[in-house]
Amino acid sequence: MPGSKDASSRWLQSKGGDVCGAGLRFGRSRWSGLWALVLAMSACAGGPLRAVPEYVLLHHDIGVGSQVTLCGELLDDPLPPPSLVTPMDRLFDDEEDGEGLILVENGDGGGVLRFPVSTEDGRFCVQETLTRPLEPGTYPVLWQATRGRQGFSPARLRVLPLDYRGRVVISDIDLTYLQTDFETAASMARLLRETAGDKRPFVGMPEVYRGLTGKDGTPLIFMSGSPGFFRPTLEARLSMDGIRHDALLLKPFGAIVKRRLKRGSVRGVVSALKEQVAYKLERLIALDRRLPQRAGYVLLGDNSESDFVVYAVFRDLLHGRLAPEVLGERLAVRGVDQADVARIVSAAAEMVSRKASLAVPVDIFIRRVSLDGPSGMDPGIRWHFDSYQLALGLFELSLISGEDVRRVADALGTGWTGDQARARSARWALEHGLISRERLYRVVTETELGAIDACQDWDTWFDAPSGLSESGEPH
Repeated sequence: MPGSKDASSRWLQSKGGDVCGAGLRFGRSRWSGLWALVLAMSACAGGPLRAVPEYVLLHHDIGVGSQVTLCGELLDDPLPPPSLVTPMDRLFDDEEDGEGLILVENGDGGGVLRFPVSTEDGRFCVQETLTRPLEPGTYPVLWQATRGRQGFSPARLRVLPLDYRGRVVISDIDLTYLQTDFETAASMARLLRETAGDKRPFVGMPEVYRGLTGKDGTPLIFMSGSPGFFRPTLEARLSMDGIRHDALLLKPFGAIVKRRLKRGSVRGVVSALKEQVAYKLERLIALDRRLPQRAGYVLLGDNSESDFVVYAVFRDLLHGRLAPEVLGERLAVRGVDQADVARIVSAAAEMVSRKASLAVPVDIFIRRVSLDGPSGMDPGIRWHFDSYQLALGLFELSLISGEDVRRVADALGTGWTGDQARARSARWALEHGLISRERLYRVVTETELGAIDACQDWDTWFDAPSGLSESGEPH
């Protein structure tokens, strides 16, 4: 299979180049099959085979009207239809040079904004300060080729008002939105072959996201440690679930690999690819700089990795409870690269200075995917086990409506996730402070109300009977 060492070697031999071959020598652990291939492919920029790109994948983005950030990727082959595309399709179609124009259609008499792009590594980001700011709204983003005809994937640019004081929802993906298995090399290899239809969201989570964005269009940004070549598949899954989002931020594996290789060694590449705290924290700080100064946050994640750490650090920086210098010391202790630490500390200091006199709300919700992870260590984190408890917690803060909660409840269906299970779940949420009794009784049925008051044993509510999935259907 493509993730094996033999297949990787044949691919590298077909491309040529000693730098590419280095990607197969950085380890013999269970990571070496899949990530050696990723490393080798990322390191091959500038190789002997260069094709004129014919297709462009543009990214959605969000910000304020005075500045725009527009990113994308140049491809040399068309992608399969959204329902059929897999990460593997993107993995082998990367890093082509080319040039063109990014077009932003301004329908308010401002004509079309044009931003020239020239790249030699396939990925591009245009960051511009506008003399005439864009008005709040959503703008189509298109691509115009400098020469020849090119296909493209149109995108959206969301512009928020400078005085926006609402929330921005930022959510992890794996084990927060999607039921993802990446515990073994075999399961990770399967992820490369999955289509959008193969991926499964946690029951009720699409309803949660649709409730959060709601009629007022609350911004929703997904941020994941998954590689960038998962983008088309994830975008297709979000579309299937009817989730409107404003940005999808994925980890730039190629850029990380190249930065390490420039130092003359592949040592530390695997740890850099797996590291999440510094990566996600830096992305959050960069996002805050592009968003309205008084925007608050709803942060959704899980305890499988480091979301609960990253979100708490981000909140404490915003609220002045953590000095950037102390953050730098903590990152260094975790083994984060010295250059990365310096860059993050500098950005954090700028953010703290900018927000010094503000008190923006930051609400953190963390799904416990197992009992092994920490709980209760931070009183500002709202822990939960399922989408229903999350919905109740969001309803307590008036971030979703009672109707949204009932939609989540209905999505859980019958069987072991029916009334009795929801009652046990609600009882746990009530006893752990996710929701008050007064608010809870506004959204439960009479049957659930009786079960909640009678329920004494909620310790194992999250364990499905043997042979059943979370949806209540046989495996």
